[in-house]
Amino acid sequence: MDTDSNFGEDGPWSAVWNPSTGRAEQDGSRYVSMIWLRGDAFGSPWTGNGFTSYTAAGWKDGPIFVDKYLDREAYVFTVERDGRGYAMSAAGRFHHGGSTTYAARRDFREPPVTWHYNQRPDEIEAERHGETVDFGETFETWPAGSAYPDHFFFGDPHINYYEGTAEFDDVKLYVPDDG
Repeated sequence: MDTDSNFGEDGPWSAVWNPSTGRAEQDGSRYVSMIWLRGDAFGSPWTGNGFTSYTAAGWKDGPIFVDKYLDREAYVFTVERDGRGYAMSAAGRFHHGGSTTYAARRDFREPPVTWHYNQRPDEIEAERHGETVDFGETFETWPAGSAYPDHFFFGDPHINYYEGTAEFDDVKLYVPDDG
């Protein structure tokens, strides 16, 4: 889950789904992305893996995002992981959707498989999605016996042309009971 602002020589590289028009509209400002990184192919060394995005109209491949946040509004975001997949939600008042909750869930192995979902080597099961890539040295992108523990983090506002602020409160982290 992320937000960003982007502008290139030819305009923004991203789009935001507009339920009123039923289409994605080029827009690189204040979007809320609910994305799953694709684990079926590595992607490029410059931009990383491709991703599958959740929108109000369902899943879209590439940078088509769910909606835009509004200044001075408060939002509730959730990220959950269980034994089968990840779930995310964003609730609040949005540019296109008004007061609503966007909620999405994907199983780890649902095509396209989620990038590095396996916390233990045995979780990856039969099909490995490894490739060999070369970035000055050659390595496997998802080698046999690999494991990728989840890490939770907050980003910080950038200090360049899309400078902003963020406040975090009422943060709750739940860890499953091993008993």
